[in-house]
Amino acid sequence: MEIRVLGNFVSFGERYYKENFQKNEQTKEKSKNLFPNPYSSTHDTEELNNNYKLYEGFNRTIQETSSLDDFEEELYVSNNTVIWSRGNILYKTFTYEEPIVQALFVWFKVAKSYYAYELEQNSETYRKEPVQTERQRALFVLLENYAKVYFLDGQHFLIRVPSYVRRAWAMNIGVILQCDSESLNIPNYTSGSFPVLYSLLDPLEDIKHISKADKIFYEGEKISILGKIQPFTDNDEAVVFVNDHDGKSIPIIVTLNRKTLRHSVYLYAIKKESSLKMLERICSSPVKTRSQRSSNVRSDNSLQNKEQRISIGLDDSFQGSEGRSSLQNMDRFLYVAGVSSDVIYNDLRSKSDIKNDIFMELLWTESVTKIEKFEDSMIFIAHEFDEREILCIFTKSNQNFIALNIPTHSNESEISVKFELKAIAASPISATRSNHNDILFVKEGVKHPIFELWIGYDKIIPLNLDYDFKDYTGKTAEEMLHEKESFPLSTFRHQLLEKYLVPDKTMLNLRALNSNKFDLKDNVRHRVNLVVSNNILLRVDLNFIPKSKIVQKCLVALSFALPTEYYYNFRAQYLYYQYTKEDDIRSEFRGNEWENFAVCLLSFLPFSISLLSSKDMKTKEAEGWDFLLSSSQHAKFNFSSYLRCIRPTPDQLPAIENDSIKKMCEKSRGSFFTKITVDRRLSNFLPTILIALHLVYQDLKLHTLTQKYVDEILPFLIQLSKFLGWEVYVEYYKKNYGLDKKLTINESILMNSTLASDNPFFSPPDINQWILKCIRNNIEQIQPFPSLMDISQMLKKGEILVQNRDCCVRTQQICSIFIKLIYEGEKAMIFEMVKVGFTSKDIESLSFGIAVPLREAIRKCKDNPPEDWPEAAYILLGREDLAKLKFGTPIGYIHSRGNKMEPKPKSILQVIEPAIPVPQQENREEVNASEISNHEITDLRFGNDKRLNEVQRLLQSSNVVHIILHSTDMSQIEENSPLVLDRVQNHCLNNFALPVGRGILTYSTTTPIVTEPFPIPEASLTIKVLPFNSTIQVDRTLRIPDNIEWPEFHEGVASGLRIPSNCNIEGSWISLNKPNITENSNSHAGFLLGLGLNGHLKAMSKWQAVDYLMKTPKHDMTTIALVLGLPASYIGTMDTEITRFVAVHVTALLPPKSNSLNVSPLVQSAALLGIGLLYMNTCNRHMTQVMLGEIGTKALKASDNSETDFSEGYSLAAGFSLGFITLGQGDDARELADLDLFKELRLYISGGKTSGKKSSSAIPSGNGGRLNGNTNGVNVNVTSPGATIALGLLYLKSNKENVARAISIPETEFFLDYVRPDFLLIRILVRNLIMWSNIKSDQLWIESHIPEYMKRKLDQNDIVRRNDDADPNLESIKRSYYYIIAGACFSMALKYAGSADKTALQCLLHYLDFFMNLGISRAPTFDENITRFAIKTCLNVLAICTSIVAAGTGNLQVLRKIRKLRQLDINPGNTTTYFRSYGNYMVISMALGFLFLGGGNYTLSTSNKAIAGLVCALFSRFPVECFDNRAHLQAFRHLWILAAEPRCLILRDLETREACHVPVKVTFKDFYNSSTIKRADGTKEIVVETKILDLVAPCLLPESRFIQKVETNSPRYWPIILEFVKNSDIISEFWKDPTIFVKRKTGHLTYSEDPQGLWDISTHIFPRGKSLVNSKAKKPNDLDFIKIFSSDPQVQAFTRYLCEMSSTNIYDKGRELSTFCTKILSECLNENKPEAIQIYLALYQVQQSLGQISETNLWNLKLILEYYHVRKIIKRKNNINNEDKRPYENNTLVKREYLELLKSRLDQYFEISQVNTEQISDQIQKYFEQHLRTYLTNLTNSTLPSNGKFEENNNRSLHYLSSWLIYHEIPDRYTMENIIRYSRSLEANLETSNNDTNRITANDMILQVFSALWPHISINSLKVIQNCFT
Repeated sequence: MEIRVLGNFVSFGERYYKENFQKNEQTKEKSKNLFPNPYSSTHDTEELNNNYKLYEGFNRTIQETSSLDDFEEELYVSNNTVIWSRGNILYKTFTYEEPIVQALFVWFKVAKSYYAYELEQNSETYRKEPVQTERQRALFVLLENYAKVYFLDGQHFLIRVPSYVRRAWAMNIGVILQCDSESLNIPNYTSGSFPVLYSLLDPLEDIKHISKADKIFYEGEKISILGKIQPFTDNDEAVVFVNDHDGKSIPIIVTLNRKTLRHSVYLYAIKKESSLKMLERICSSPVKTRSQRSSNVRSDNSLQNKEQRISIGLDDSFQGSEGRSSLQNMDRFLYVAGVSSDVIYNDLRSKSDIKNDIFMELLWTESVTKIEKFEDSMIFIAHEFDEREILCIFTKSNQNFIALNIPTHSNESEISVKFELKAIAASPISATRSNHNDILFVKEGVKHPIFELWIGYDKIIPLNLDYDFKDYTGKTAEEMLHEKESFPLSTFRHQLLEKYLVPDKTMLNLRALNSNKFDLKDNVRHRVNLVVSNNILLRVDLNFIPKSKIVQKCLVALSFALPTEYYYNFRAQYLYYQYTKEDDIRSEFRGNEWENFAVCLLSFLPFSISLLSSKDMKTKEAEGWDFLLSSSQHAKFNFSSYLRCIRPTPDQLPAIENDSIKKMCEKSRGSFFTKITVDRRLSNFLPTILIALHLVYQDLKLHTLTQKYVDEILPFLIQLSKFLGWEVYVEYYKKNYGLDKKLTINESILMNSTLASDNPFFSPPDINQWILKCIRNNIEQIQPFPSLMDISQMLKKGEILVQNRDCCVRTQQICSIFIKLIYEGEKAMIFEMVKVGFTSKDIESLSFGIAVPLREAIRKCKDNPPEDWPEAAYILLGREDLAKLKFGTPIGYIHSRGNKMEPKPKSILQVIEPAIPVPQQENREEVNASEISNHEITDLRFGNDKRLNEVQRLLQSSNVVHIILHSTDMSQIEENSPLVLDRVQNHCLNNFALPVGRGILTYSTTTPIVTEPFPIPEASLTIKVLPFNSTIQVDRTLRIPDNIEWPEFHEGVASGLRIPSNCNIEGSWISLNKPNITENSNSHAGFLLGLGLNGHLKAMSKWQAVDYLMKTPKHDMTTIALVLGLPASYIGTMDTEITRFVAVHVTALLPPKSNSLNVSPLVQSAALLGIGLLYMNTCNRHMTQVMLGEIGTKALKASDNSETDFSEGYSLAAGFSLGFITLGQGDDARELADLDLFKELRLYISGGKTSGKKSSSAIPSGNGGRLNGNTNGVNVNVTSPGATIALGLLYLKSNKENVARAISIPETEFFLDYVRPDFLLIRILVRNLIMWSNIKSDQLWIESHIPEYMKRKLDQNDIVRRNDDADPNLESIKRSYYYIIAGACFSMALKYAGSADKTALQCLLHYLDFFMNLGISRAPTFDENITRFAIKTCLNVLAICTSIVAAGTGNLQVLRKIRKLRQLDINPGNTTTYFRSYGNYMVISMALGFLFLGGGNYTLSTSNKAIAGLVCALFSRFPVECFDNRAHLQAFRHLWILAAEPRCLILRDLETREACHVPVKVTFKDFYNSSTIKRADGTKEIVVETKILDLVAPCLLPESRFIQKVETNSPRYWPIILEFVKNSDIISEFWKDPTIFVKRKTGHLTYSEDPQGLWDISTHIFPRGKSLVNSKAKKPNDLDFIKIFSSDPQVQAFTRYLCEMSSTNIYDKGRELSTFCTKILSECLNENKPEAIQIYLALYQVQQSLGQISETNLWNLKLILEYYHVRKIIKRKNNINNEDKRPYENNTLVKREYLELLKSRLDQYFEISQVNTEQISDQIQKYFEQHLRTYLTNLTNSTLPSNGKFEENNNRSLHYLSSWLIYHEIPDRYTMENIIRYSRSLEANLETSNNDTNRITANDMILQVFSALWPHISINSLKVIQNCFT
């Protein structure tokens, strides 16, 4: 075996360092040798090792070492520079300011990157659960005071390490750090007092010390640490080796004692106490979470996209990226140099106290010292024949090598010495086994060193080194190096060879070198560096792994057939024969690997042969063309198409025979094997060898890519079976090989061995025949197919076998799959395919006959698979949509969709629009503030009209406002007239109110750019009056500053709400948006509130919030935003820090006797509600007491001596806060029982004297009490609204009638004077909130709230309306009536919020029209004018109510009503009587916004939190002016966000990822209209009806708690059913982003492209009998309509190349093929089975060439026909519901009619008496019976002609016979003889028992037996078989 010398090795890093970092350094003198020493003479070998290290090439896309691109990676370290190269290409350099101690690659377990996850899905790797973590490689650079970790995804970490760390070792996970504690100058330090080994398992964790344990015990995957545990403190023990391989590798550490000079072996185990918690942290966060949790992590984008940066040059950004800047940005906790010894001492103490994760157990220590001084030993892991690991220790000084058997873990036996020997050098190398190490030895020789290879057994193979080496091209070194200067760097393999060679022109003479200087180092896979004299490094290659698949399989199979000793003798001899180069014979002459394998195996068999003379061999070689024509390869070639001219003539055919076996036998007796001793005892195992190779032959038939090896192995199997005398096997192989093929074999019989009849190998097992039996499961019981494990039963007991279980895996998989199909049906079959790892690519690699049952099972299950299937099962079915839905499987790359219709022709305006220059705008965001960035969904939902565009226009506040005056006489109107100014004022108020509604419209629709501030538009104060065309600029300085203060605040809130809650916002970006420190920005304050409401203020640090208050001038708006926004972000958490931040703004929460802070009443009101948000639904007792007291606070006034009293708004805020804290708790809040909230709140609602208990239960506020001016009662005008709301939220949805009745409505007209009419709205609302279940959606329920006296009064008014003596209290009654109706409508709207309930919506629209008609009436009296204000308030409430019911739907009817209402507000008909206010415009903007909430992606919920938020945001006291906050703080208007939730169902196409229209069916419980019934026992029961909604996605869904099931309802897409009750885990993720990916069926377009289904492929006419494309009018785009319906490139290629009539297929055959392909294309696309195209095409090819049909294709035909024949039987065992309404027989991949036609044609072809003369000539039929008789009786027939004229017909007849025997399943001749013998004995018995004249003859009996055995064969054919034996 030859060691291949690649050339001289020079480190790439060294060359690069010299060229780029030492340009001024002079070039060293050249050595006398060819290859100069890369290091100076002062450098020794040990220093050479420390400069560079080679690693296996690592593929970052699949996170494992790469075997495809067999390249190497190098780390070169020089002073303060690390050079990382890959395949001789620079990858990265790092430069630091201090010396580098070490650089190495380590492994960490981190969250899986998306790219690797996606790639894994594309490879369809089966996983029961999505893997969330992976073992990822990183670069670890150890410096004197710190370490750097670089991951391949671009992230890096800076880690503090003790300054005494001197060495690092990679583990399987993490890194070990070894310390040199003696080098520390610490006074208190004593040797052995501190740990010297530390571990780092995660860059985010602390460095922890490693401990020694008495015992590490394994219980499966569980690890237990037993005995005494103490830190590893022995400083004398130096780590010299750590096993870093993952998987089954044994984790061991080897140390060398500095004093005793003995090696010790430790077992290490990783046992993390918090491993589960750590894994959850890693899995729950993406990879980038590491950067968020580490303050010293910076993203390094230069590591990403390495493919774009590979270059030999070094740019500035690439070099020194970790130089001075990295040190300047180091963490403040970095352990820097120069610290005192006390600090180091304390650091040692602290690290000793940290709980450790790594434990070591001592396994073995050398008994004697074998070295004289401390040195680094060569230690590595090698593998035995059974893949067990052995530890190898080689010491250079004494040339001693020792191999140790190490147990799997410490539970097993102790370590023992396997062998020990002397050697000059030793190194691990993967020479003969992939991923397993052999051992290369260099030993002393007489003249030259001896090279030997240990391959896992005692057999050691000698190696030869080519001392006059040549390169891989065959040139000498001198020629090679002369040309190397211009050799291009193309592939990794060439680059690999390039890196080892340096230009020089001197020949290397290795023979003159001293053998004692040889050494081995830098092994990577099958390459290693050979170190010779003067440190010359030669890169040598020992790749002895066979590349042939058949040889690999056969070698593994022989490990089952041979004892280990014989197996390795054979393996060693084969390797030696394959890879040894002789002087007189070229290695190419030996043939390929398979021939060498066969020759080597034949060499062990004792047969005799007469060798051909060399003269004859030369003669054959000299014949040239004639020799080629007579070769077996020429006979096997297919001449049917273009090479008919060289087809063998009948005269040549007799000379063509396959003599490959004969030549192999001759080679096995050649000179090579005469020189060595061959162990002939291996021939005793010839039966097991034959059986093992037979099973390999069966496995080769199961893969289309390995079927080409069948013709190679069959002749060899025939020869081996002939040696054994197994004629049954000989006959079987010849029949499959082809009886017409002539084969020359050795007729010797070496042994007459026989097998027992019960042996599974008594007759040759055939996998195709076994599958056929499985399909006929109703005929006979199925026995398991024999496997390689059955061979071991034939060997003697006690034989040690290697037995690699990876051999013949395909056979095991197919057997298990078909067994599941037969006994459990298709569902179990799919499960078994997933279990064995079968993928769609594996199915494609099967023969079409075996693949059909698998494809049919997939097709049946694909439509409606069970919900509990694993992820891989859905992927196997082709249902990636279900895998994405249920498991979140990332959608990998799918080829761009070609199946899109051509876009509609563009108009001329669309064509020229891009060419028209657009004027530059300073800030486009100001213009487009109301636009929705992601308009994909809005276009689908509202793209048919302009409703959304209209709402965006109405809510745009930053554009110039245009006023058009309409008057009959414009000459009488002046520009500055009161009419014009009044209109200007209206539009100003409208513009100021628009941001509130715009924030609702654009909620969560824009993703910010994190590098830029977020734009906040300004309200426009410019108004243009037409037709005057004059512009009026409203100067804000002339108006009250408060007028613009709140509109700017709302602008900021609207901008903040545009950012989605799931967007990643950091505190630094919030600071980026902060205005100048000297400015007070109202808009930025609103922006903070918007961020807080979306939860983004969690990203802001607490000190940032304090800075807003401390480092900027006092600004109430910013304070309000923070005290509301921060609690909204931390809602319901009771966070103590946020509580302290908010509490300082509430006087009642300050400590007793503390100074009252100068805080605005508005800030105090906001702080109160902030406390309610922070403590929502917690029932905190202290906060409840405070809020209860604050409801009755006394007058509050602003600090600027304003006369405005804010006590009403403050009391209302306290009431809302109290309601939030006790939300929905009612009487269940036991901790609040003694507060008697119900009684106290009733006091605040209705008034009255306080009780003694009250004063004790309620804590007085910081302002001195709750009373308003007196001590005997409360001011209900102030306290009633807040207390009423608090009581309603406390008992929300409790349905407690006693509580509801306590909120009284005046029962008589007299008591009506004691209640403010507007309070009736609140009371009706609260009563219905309590009695939630009683709310109905009809007008009758609304009217039920009106007291009878009110109805009578109003009815009487209709009668006496014209009488002047009307009731003076009538207006008061009207106001009460209106408020009661508004309150009832408000209640109804809250219950049906977001439901779009038609009944409720029509009811509310009725009352909206009612109030709109009342609002336009005149009000001549003052009392009527007050009533008019009440009507306007109720009209505002009704406008809001209709919009929240239709929230997110864009209902046109509601939109028209609100537009009409807006027009009345802006352009009233009677300006003197119509009441206008800022609140009116705010209501209209909010109503418009709610209609299109979040662009239609959001709607409103009815949960408790949502109801509380809506009541607070939509409270009926709207502001009169822009600065009005007296009764209700304007900032509270944005709390509607508590009710917003994403309920827009989006369906996306799986291939295009585009949203699409898809009909869906939603099944839900209609809790909106539930009814309560009373049982006989008095209990009440709520009855809920189940309803079904037919919608078209994208659409809004009902609330999540209502939905039971969502399913697609379209024939164009594969069905998806999402059960909300069963899949709770999936549903929780679904509501975060309600998106479902759907997969479109072949042959359909989307609903956007084809709404009516007129363009489906079923509507296209496929021409019959013609090509799909007319050749006369062929155009380039004729096939576009096929591309529309299928994006599969295989379908498109099939259409273009086989369905198209081109100039190459104008003949009849081409036209026939094109017609057939057109028909099957039409069928397969119409029935959505494109996978059947391949099956049809294969059947057609076989059908057209029956005369040359192969054994494999014939079996495929039999399997398909038999499978569909018994398909109905399989159906009974199938448990999967098939919803296809078509007949079951027609719903198949292959049509029944075609199968019947094919079956008929085959029966006709294989019918002897009626041979189809078109297929077989009469001459063939004449010879057939003679050949059949010869085959069955083994009698030669001399009547057959032997001349060349009839030879062709004779061969065709033999081929027909082979096919006929297989088709009819005729057994071997020995079985036939037994049948004949049995028939004759049966006839004799009948003859003796029956003497009638009608007795049965022997021929008749034989015929009857044949008919019983082969009922499918005709009588005529059976008679022919019978005649062969008569």
